[in-house]
Amino acid sequence: MDSLRHELTRFIQQPAAQQDPPALYRRLLAEAPVLDLGPLYVVSGHQEVLTVLMNPGTNVDPTTVGLPRAGNTALLKVVNRMLPMRDGADHTRLKRLATAAFSHRRLEQMRERIETTAARLLAPLIAAGSFELVADLAVPLPVAVSCAILDVPDSEQDRITGWAGLVARAMLDPAGTGPGAAAIDAEFAEFHAYVEQLCAERTARPGDDLISRLATARGEGRLDTEELLAFVVMLLANGLETLTSGLAVAAWELIRTPVWPPGSATNPRWPPPCSTRPSGSAARSAPAPGH
Repeated sequence: MDSLRHELTRFIQQPAAQQDPPALYRRLLAEAPVLDLGPLYVVSGHQEVLTVLMNPGTNVDPTTVGLPRAGNTALLKVVNRMLPMRDGADHTRLKRLATAAFSHRRLEQMRERIETTAARLLAPLIAAGSFELVADLAVPLPVAVSCAILDVPDSEQDRITGWAGLVARAMLDPAGTGPGAAAIDAEFAEFHAYVEQLCAERTARPGDDLISRLATARGEGRLDTEELLAFVVMLLANGLETLTSGLAVAAWELIRTPVWPPGSATNPRWPPPCSTRPSGSAARSAPAPGH
């Protein structure tokens, strides 16, 4: 068990050790779906994760159990204001705004724009006869979709792709103490200013886009300025890792198994798309099954 703890600690602390996450995930599931690391537990088993997440004593804010909040950099302070990092009434309030923004009706309205965006990216790649799936499609697609939903010009996609990658890199150093933390904050200042300008423009001239709706919610007192900025940063960066990794995993599995057994195509058992992981803290005891 000590070797597994050592491997997991290296994985968390050293980006160079994160090259083959599935190998570590398989060890965790087979050897310790609930692993005691001393000050914290790592829960990886499916049923165990469900038990923890459904327990009312589980929080994402570490200060509820006496642990410091991650990071003091400007970017991580914004991350700490995002919906996934909030608990209780704040989480419910922000989730209500997100649910309204991504209702079934709104998603249907977005469908054509998203499909058009994907087709626009694919057309030159198919015409070229070959392409690099991740760099040419899986990386630009989530940012292009976010820009389409938020009514951000196509000309800004390269800049936003870089900023989305910046947020992802910062999440790999949740303490904000790595050697690149100062450089990340300097680059984030430009992203922050860009988002502030977007919000100011939509407040002055609201449209039917998501940023305008959130700006209106701020004017009505349903969220504050910091939450608005955090919401827009999250939406612009959202999906870069999950969709990018998910598309790569899907393509790899289709290459490995080009013909699926009957009935399995609609729900293939693919590996998880994410290499990073959300964390939580238990304000009360939440025993996992068998532990």
